[in-house]
Amino acid sequence: MSTEESSILKILPRFRGPDQSGNGGYVSGLLGQHLNGPAEVVLRAPPPLNRDLFIEGDRSGKWVLRGPTQIVAEAKPVELDLEVPEAISFSEAQEASAQYLGFQSHPYPHCFVCGPSRAGGDGLRIFPGPLSSGQGVAAPWIPDESLAAHRHLVAEEFLWAALDCPGAWALLQGGCNPIILGTMIAQIHGSISPGDNATVRAWPIGTQGRKHWVGSALYSESG
Repeated sequence: MSTEESSILKILPRFRGPDQSGNGGYVSGLLGQHLNGPAEVVLRAPPPLNRDLFIEGDRSGKWVLRGPTQIVAEAKPVELDLEVPEAISFSEAQEASAQYLGFQSHPYPHCFVCGPSRAGGDGLRIFPGPLSSGQGVAAPWIPDESLAAHRHLVAEEFLWAALDCPGAWALLQGGCNPIILGTMIAQIHGSISPGDNATVRAWPIGTQGRKHWVGSALYSESG
């Protein structure tokens, strides 16, 4: 790879999914936000915590997150063709969230996004439960002030993170085993501010062998 840009980062334990590795959506967002427009991020290895990692971009528009001995993730520009349902109300999302399966049993209870063992202001505390319509899952989300970045808007890596775990819970409603993110394609159209009454919903798309596809959407307070 002919490197044109590079930087160093560490994934802090706060941003873990499983206890020993970074949340897949958060890590995908760290890499994917370097591209203009929709990006596809493929996770090649569990993102290690508290290790120096290197983000490298080349002239072709591809980006790589590299550890000392292996590639952790790769990103490239893609087209995203996804039919997205209309936003639901904040109260509908609250009603769905009350039935969150993770309150009963959770494979990663300290997950930055959906772990019920994380305190408010620390984890995102997005708890997707089944919609009464049967069309996937939904959850409310009020982003914490600590997630703010440029112009006091929620940083894009946290928007990617918020899109990740709801997709897994949409599949888990059907009795799937715990799911790990492999590939994520995302596009950010707008912005969300800390304190907004945002909502997120996710729905299954298809399955082939051990691979599952799911759609997810994050909506601002205005929908």
